Amino acid sequence: MTLLILPDSDNTRSVELSRLELDNAQVKLHPSGRPWIIGDWSAEDLVEAELTDARICLFGPTTTSKEQLKRMFRSVTSTADIDTLAQRIDGSVLLASSIGGTLRVQGPVSTASKFFFLTEGKTAVVSDRAHVLSQLSTGEINEANLALALLSPYGAPWPLSEETLWKGVVSVPGGYALTIQANGSRSIDRWWHPPGPEFSLEQGAARVAHAIETAVSARTEGSQRPVCADFSGGMDSTTLAFFAADQAASLVTVHNEPLGDANDDTSWAERCALELPNATHVKIARGSGPHLYSNLNVDGVDLDGPSPFARARDTYDYLAQITARAGAKYHLGGVGADELFQPTVLTIVALAQTDLKKTLPHVRRFRHRYRWNLRETRTIFSKIPRFHRWLASSSDMLESPRTWSSAPDIDWEVGPRMPPWATSQAVEEVRQRIINAASAQPEPLSPLPVDHSIIRLMQVNGTAMRFNNKIAARHGVRLEAPFADDRVIEAALSVRLEARLADGRPKAVLERATRGRVPYVFDRTTKGDYSAEIYDGLKQGRPALDELCDDLALGKAGLVSALTLRRIITGLHPDVRPLTPLDSTIGLELWLRAAKKSRSDSLSAAPRQQNSALTQKIKQIWEARL
Repeated sequence: MTLLILPDSDNTRSVELSRLELDNAQVKLHPSGRPWIIGDWSAEDLVEAELTDARICLFGPTTTSKEQLKRMFRSVTSTADIDTLAQRIDGSVLLASSIGGTLRVQGPVSTASKFFFLTEGKTAVVSDRAHVLSQLSTGEINEANLALALLSPYGAPWPLSEETLWKGVVSVPGGYALTIQANGSRSIDRWWHPPGPEFSLEQGAARVAHAIETAVSARTEGSQRPVCADFSGGMDSTTLAFFAADQAASLVTVHNEPLGDANDDTSWAERCALELPNATHVKIARGSGPHLYSNLNVDGVDLDGPSPFARARDTYDYLAQITARAGAKYHLGGVGADELFQPTVLTIVALAQTDLKKTLPHVRRFRHRYRWNLRETRTIFSKIPRFHRWLASSSDMLESPRTWSSAPDIDWEVGPRMPPWATSQAVEEVRQRIINAASAQPEPLSPLPVDHSIIRLMQVNGTAMRFNNKIAARHGVRLEAPFADDRVIEAALSVRLEARLADGRPKAVLERATRGRVPYVFDRTTKGDYSAEIYDGLKQGRPALDELCDDLALGKAGLVSALTLRRIITGLHPDVRPLTPLDSTIGLELWLRAAKKSRSDSLSAAPRQQNSALTQKIKQIWEARL
């Protein structure tokens, strides 16, 4: 799906749509008759409603029907009222509205899909694809942001995480909405705020169960097609599979047999499969699927930005092929449940600030599990600095060795680090960008550090899903993460801190929410380890990785030392932790090569014909208004 959205203004006539390869695009109009939404989408991905002088469109999976949307929309008198309406929409949707000449767009909090905008001449143009907007502008790479993309393990911290790599293209952050008036004035305002942790374990679990069921329904309701689901043998994917089995016309589970002999995921998956006799269970035999690092070329690289998990491109492509062969449109994955339901040290830190008595048993349990000494244990009771102060302090840690011990980590986010192969130039560029961002004293995603951390990681997951879906779209399927839906995130964050830690269970809230519906897996005391896949992928992919270093685009940009990178790639590692920063670097290198190739091809290609089908269609719309 590709969307291009124009404000309700005569100034949009100057937008050179002939630059875009959207000749077969559909067009929707503002109430004024001006062009509004241009793009390609399927009928099942759109729910819309219209009144005399207002229009609203939802793109993406949702249980909200056209009739329900129209009823909700009747109470909307301005774009400000969309805040309330959006809180009642489930699933994962991009929302666009046109009310009285004012345009408003927004996406899900997780950024599993999102909007970008570009100021072109006297108007702003919006799209769900950053690269589409770059085609309307200079198409130049924003080299000032390249070094930020080297940060690991999760990229740049908030709010630098919203920077794009195309000049002039601006991201609309998850939880924010872009509003553009007819006169061209615009604003980006926060419409979503995390709920306070107010519900007990029983109350919160009931809300979580309902949210998960609705999220799964958004991908199954009313469809006679089968639904695919991951079936790793872990708590998260197993939960979705059993919820989908109750709702889908038919269920196909996919289990990728792990390489490591110590990984017992398969035995748990097989045990749970016995409870789903009507499902079709597909097992990818050990070593028969693509290995990691198996596709290190620019063919098919998404030009919106670097893929967060470039090493697994072929894995997601293979999964999409299996889904397509099963006749399914959606493949459900358990991405996000760890972040939402697995308590961390920050959970205890937050509880310690409000109720010390309730905190002590959990501190003792964590101390025993991770063997904290007295000094490390005292860290739990430390006061966390304000977000902008933490952000500023992170600029001093960019080259510090990552602490892999079990010592408590009470940062707002996992501390960003530059890889050892980053040049001093790259490190200094990033350091200055972080300092500048901190000086603006940005607000965190939540006033609670634990919830900020969760939301930020959900956005990391959402970004990965967004890019993986560009791969899956080639096979006509969507990879979906129901746990990343807004309503599921809200339900999880609304549970009291002590309830999240209840009974010392790994995922107490999720377990209680699924009790009686999901068998066995919440009794697990083990967790599958996939380091064998990384070692095997590195072994098989080492020649291609080594070759990548021969003509490193990031090296030519002065950001990466090819010699140091090659040393890591060809070295021996007792564990996989030194390879953690490799994903972001590979993703950035492949993107940079693809982006430069695309720009070179564009500059050398003959101009597109001005009488393209899209141009003619838009011309007719404008003439009809005269």
